Amino acid sequence: MKCRSHWESILFAGGILLLTGCRSFNSDSAELERKAHALLDTDAWIRSFCGTPGEYAARRRCHLDREAAIFRGELPGDRRAAAEQLAACYDAAERGRRWQAKPMTLPIARMVAPPEIDGIVSPAERAGATEVCGEYLLDSEQKHSDAPRWWVGWTVDTLYFAVEFPDCDIQAFSGRKIPSGDALECFLRPNPEENLYYEILVNPEGARWCLSHLASRTGSHFLLNLDKKMKMRSDAKRSLRGYCVEIAIPANQLHGLWCAQPPRIGDRLEFQMVRTNLESGTYRKSAPFPLLYDGHNLYGWMRGILSQHR
Repeated sequence: MKCRSHWESILFAGGILLLTGCRSFNSDSAELERKAHALLDTDAWIRSFCGTPGEYAARRRCHLDREAAIFRGELPGDRRAAAEQLAACYDAAERGRRWQAKPMTLPIARMVAPPEIDGIVSPAERAGATEVCGEYLLDSEQKHSDAPRWWVGWTVDTLYFAVEFPDCDIQAFSGRKIPSGDALECFLRPNPEENLYYEILVNPEGARWCLSHLASRTGSHFLLNLDKKMKMRSDAKRSLRGYCVEIAIPANQLHGLWCAQPPRIGDRLEFQMVRTNLESGTYRKSAPFPLLYDGHNLYGWMRGILSQHR
């Protein structure tokens, strides 16, 4: 066999680099290649996460078709940048594969008396609603604090949500800036069989913003209404320790079935309550149970069952 000269060897190696997209053969590039390749078969990738906490992130692969085409060499572009975006989707979904917390099934207590929406959770309301204490920062399975208190309940015609948040640095914004400061962000899918869900935000001053969304198979959501008009009551009040928020939503505003008949014991819904908190320049979100990714992650929401009195 004829041996290559020094220059022939250099030209041969250069040709290999060209054929492989000029990538270097270090461990970092090899890892990017491995992760990007795993996402090239979109359907297989998503199927591997169906029913797992990582499904929300795995479905985001549907937004990376252009990057996948660049990575394959079918479109011009920065191949490494495309691989990095595919790898980021891979890493996010794999975090879900390692996630141990399961979505919580929560009995929602029927309240004896209709709540008074005045920004104060009264002793009767505390006793009548289902209560959860503590909070978990998003993407964490370790309880961050025992102090926040969350309530959810129902009456013959109303769903009730309330919170008490300790906060020594209240930052309350209005309008579309509400989510950037301190607020309760309540997500609600009244019919688990449908993709329609609502997002209701109330800040410590009582300012409210309501949106409606349609969940998509791509893991994202379509904004249906940026300022959804709904008949509901909400209020908030500050205290020496922080602030309280109360929300009461007529059931017939949410679910077609509840227009024909009032809610009944055994009816199911899905929801999530999220605290947005801007404190000392640091912005973070938390929830009453471990929640991965974001409040829009329907796959990690709480499953509520309308139940008897506490």
